[in-house]
Amino acid sequence: MPSILALQGFAERRVGSVQREYTEWILILNGRYLHAVLDTYTDQSASADC
Repeated sequence: MPSILALQGFAERRVGSVQREYTEWILILNGRYLHAVLDTYTDQSASADC
């Protein structure tokens, strides 16, 4: 089981990636839209990691 520090580092890198790649061109209108954007990003980054 991963440690809390490892998970925190992973989360911080993901947030940093989202900030760098998406906030330059996307306007988040509400919480539902934010979740949809993050789900799409996660799916795309997971398929790119394979």
